[in-house]
Amino acid sequence: YDQLQSIEDRYEELGELLSDPEVITDNKTFNAIVKRRKQILVKQLKSIVATRRSLQGIKEYRRVAW
Repeated sequence: YDQLQSIEDRYEELGELLSDPEVITDNKTFNAIVKRRKQILVKQLKSIVATRRSLQGIKEYRRVAW
């Protein structure tokens, strides 16, 4: 849980930075933050999909085994 909370906190922190006037006017920094937020989302989505597939495999195994 702590790791998930840490990821969520970092994502939110980056979101707050995107509203900072200094960041908004610095295209390089702004784009880097947007890219990092996207990376966080993609990584978490891949994790969710993998977990879902594992659960489906377990359910299928239990259905066949029982």
